[in-house]
Amino acid sequence: MVPGRKIIMNILIDKNNTRFLLTNDVMSYGFTLMETGLPVNLYWGAPLFCADDMPTPEQRQVYRHRGMADVTAFYRELSVFGGKFFDESALKFTFSDGVRASDFRFTGFEKGDDTLVLSFRDAMHPLVLKLRYKLYKEMLVRSCSFINEGTEGIGVENFASATWHLPGDVTDWRVTHLAGHWGKEAMPCHEKLTPGKFTIESRTGISGPYHVPFFAMDDGSANEFSGRVFFGAVLWSGNWKIVFERDCYERSNVSGGINDFDSRFTLKPGETFDTPDFAAGFTPCGFGEMSRILHRWQDDSLLPAGVA
Repeated sequence: MVPGRKIIMNILIDKNNTRFLLTNDVMSYGFTLMETGLPVNLYWGAPLFCADDMPTPEQRQVYRHRGMADVTAFYRELSVFGGKFFDESALKFTFSDGVRASDFRFTGFEKGDDTLVLSFRDAMHPLVLKLRYKLYKEMLVRSCSFINEGTEGIGVENFASATWHLPGDVTDWRVTHLAGHWGKEAMPCHEKLTPGKFTIESRTGISGPYHVPFFAMDDGSANEFSGRVFFGAVLWSGNWKIVFERDCYERSNVSGGINDFDSRFTLKPGETFDTPDFAAGFTPCGFGEMSRILHRWQDDSLLPAGVA
């Protein structure tokens, strides 16, 4: 953020209420609703100021194949178990009739000055899903909620907070994460993301020196002063998990939230469950600026003076 520059925080929606663009001072994040109501990611990167500047779903689509439903070629805003999808499932439920697949249909949205909430309802079961977005000066925070509006319990098996899709102009992403132990905390680790999945996690139940729920991704050329860096952190001190995935079409995404290891629970009738926040950001100015963005956000928003 340039000192003295007026902060930009906009949530733009097109006239058809199908294209959404969230912009702050350093980045934009955009997605659209398909005709079926499926939300698919369109953009994450440098600031845009018009929803029409985002690519169309077809331009973002990576392949077409008659043997697969076209929808599988798009970047789902949140990966829900069910249908012809084989990526990491951020959400997975088991209903009382034994069905484990979900088919969420869009029902509406609510927009505030810096917040956006999209609502969905399962086509066959009384389960409501809400995707939440909150803009900060230099960060975007996502989470989700699910509500049991039925009379029987619903099993919850996977309950990640968000899925972040990386731009398609890079195939060989480098993952940076922080691990260590007592007296040697937060040591940077660098991994090339190859086809398949790569997972970092904690099962200790508390925060500690062994692994930090944080990631950064670049094309392998970023340094302290330059280069695009996409980064994020799960705001959760219990068991957490972040999964990095690269498929056979060179698409890469990151899903994260509460660790689903030994965590299955039943959502009782009338209950609501809110996932923890998954915050993310972007900078074209390298890892040094990434660190400064995170520290400014912590000082200004998470632990502001006079409150912490």
